[in-house]
Amino acid sequence: MTKVYLSLGSNMGDRQGYLQRAVEALKQLTDTEVETVSSYYETAAWG
Repeated sequence: MTKVYLSLGSNMGDRQGYLQRAVEALKQLTDTEVETVSSYYETAAWG
């Protein structure tokens, strides 16, 4: 199995809720295993 490190981000609305739903959607994919999810981090906007 190929190991992948994936970074997700959100900047509008229910940010943590969107991220949690994204992880749940990934878990539903065929032949996919979500091994670990890191803590959620919030940083100031920049750019």
